[in-house]
Amino acid sequence: MIDTDAAPGSTEYCEFDAEDLLKYIGARTALTRHLGGHSGDWHAEELYGGNLNRVFVIRGPDGALCAKQSLPYFRLLGTGTQMPLNRIHFERHTLATHAKFAAARIPLVYHFDPALRLLVMQYLDGYQTLRSALMNGQSCEHVGPQLGEYLALVIFNTSDLTLDPAQRRRHVATMADNSGMYRFIEDLMFTEPYMLHPRNAWNAPYLDSIACEFRTDLALKVAVSRLKRRYMTAGEVLLHGDLHTDSVLVNAYDTRVIDLELSLYGPLGWDLAMLFAHLLLNYYSCDGRADNPAQLERCRTGALTLLETIWQCFECTIIRLWQAGRAGQAVPDAWFGDDNGGTELETAVLQALLADVLHDAAGFAGAEITRRILNLGQVPDLQSIANQEQRARCETGALRLARDLIVNTAQYTSAQKIAASARAQRNNAR
Repeated sequence: MIDTDAAPGSTEYCEFDAEDLLKYIGARTALTRHLGGHSGDWHAEELYGGNLNRVFVIRGPDGALCAKQSLPYFRLLGTGTQMPLNRIHFERHTLATHAKFAAARIPLVYHFDPALRLLVMQYLDGYQTLRSALMNGQSCEHVGPQLGEYLALVIFNTSDLTLDPAQRRRHVATMADNSGMYRFIEDLMFTEPYMLHPRNAWNAPYLDSIACEFRTDLALKVAVSRLKRRYMTAGEVLLHGDLHTDSVLVNAYDTRVIDLELSLYGPLGWDLAMLFAHLLLNYYSCDGRADNPAQLERCRTGALTLLETIWQCFECTIIRLWQAGRAGQAVPDAWFGDDNGGTELETAVLQALLADVLHDAAGFAGAEITRRILNLGQVPDLQSIANQEQRARCETGALRLARDLIVNTAQYTSAQKIAASARAQRNNAR
């Protein structure tokens, strides 16, 4: 159960520091019991919270807590940039909803203060981001099955496959006020990389030519316009919204997802696309980061194997859930009587659904790769490459793949084809 604060002293937003947070937690017994001891035994340390939040770990003799507070600005752009504070309300809603059918992948939430835009959650001690694990060449064999199942459970249980249409539309309306965050993504991903814009920040001068190509590529911009329209209008499933490899925490056996402030009702394949994009960015970075052939092969194999495993486990889970029964009206059981085509028709409809999800994943992954190379939010996988010309070669291969994913989405009929195209584009860019 999540404790929601309505106590005096929490009626106005103010940005907390470590000392403020210790005082706040000390006044709430429901939180102090997770720490043990007394206030003098506790220590608060700020972690890196990305561009949108302040994140702290609070440690006591018996345990630890994680506290996350929304910032009213985007760190990278400075305090003059306004960001909607209410995004954390939607994060809390999505955490609670996803936990109903995928609790093993969600950190426990202990407390929410709507005025302070503050969430206090389980601290996942001993975990690291999936990005760090991949960049360090660590084995992530358990991650694919766990993420694939999580994504399938979310899609199946928050879409018209399970929900009554009126119920799903009410859920869409519940998330509509997070529109300030949606607009931010619409601009960063679908608009600015394809024009001259002050927020664009590619690896100049090495990428000047391909950036110009992207701005003048008619087929590419038509395809991007379709993707943007789908992002803006397809309220199909309650998504994480920003499921890149820094939003996934892993240890040797477990996987959790965090940072759901961009959650929305959106296209079926969006979350898969974000994961695919960042795994592909990691793959292309390997040539610039690996110190020896063995490390290079391990790096490249790890990223693409994980991509394929996520899709395989997602697909298997969707099929299992489908066969167990659907309560929603998107695909009525009455279609599948023997007189109407029976099992053959049902199989064809299911395969068409999975193809739609994969096409979403391919197209939106291409858009995310493009955004992460030509616009804000560039990834450490590529930024860590010291030789800028080598980095540009890696980025060029990724951009060539991105264009193909966006323009030729329909040809990507399997995760293996995405991986094969990634290898081919890498070889062409070397």
